[in-house]
Amino acid sequence: APILLVVTKADLVPEVVSEAQRDARVAAIKASLRGKPYESQITSVLSVSSKTGEGMDAVRAVLDDNSRLQYYGDEVPLKWFKFQKLVKEIVARDSDDGSNRRISHEQAVQIASACGIAEEPEVDTMLQRFHDVGFLLWHDQPGTRDLVVLDVQWMLDHMTELLCQRCITEKYEESMEKRGVWSELQTSGRLGIELLPELWPGLVPWERQSLLK
Repeated sequence: APILLVVTKADLVPEVVSEAQRDARVAAIKASLRGKPYESQITSVLSVSSKTGEGMDAVRAVLDDNSRLQYYGDEVPLKWFKFQKLVKEIVARDSDDGSNRRISHEQAVQIASACGIAEEPEVDTMLQRFHDVGFLLWHDQPGTRDLVVLDVQWMLDHMTELLCQRCITEKYEESMEKRGVWSELQTSGRLGIELLPELWPGLVPWERQSLLK
């Protein structure tokens, strides 16, 4: 998604600082972003003052030019917001096994129905929109559409277990029967499918397959 970076509290910059010096500071911020994974997503870097309103017209101009902002300005049904609210409540619940951080597509349909979204095609449209703007993760593809990740951090945590050498070493030491396969993962990066129950013991088989796809 496009990123508009807004630097606030411009009113606290001393008046003796020239416009050229201010521009130099903004340029320094832009330079610090070079080479970052998200560099291409940053559309503008603007300085504003929430107190005086300085720079706010420039921000509005960028937002009004919504050519690069997906869905910006589109009307969103109230029932979609109800679904989002319920999802946030589910994620906020305490759960040691992470069961509150992902649901099945069937459960998503049930929750949506309680919010007044009766047709499954609309549920899928909503899930795709929410995925596109980063509210959740859902891929409408065979083998992955059954899993709806409500908390992106949950996905990151599980991918870390797959990629982190320290995590892999811990799994190797804990394993009683598959140390050879864990060793191959450590040395070659090749994941044996038989490791999945030990890698993600808290997931059911179809969830493990969805994560890999």
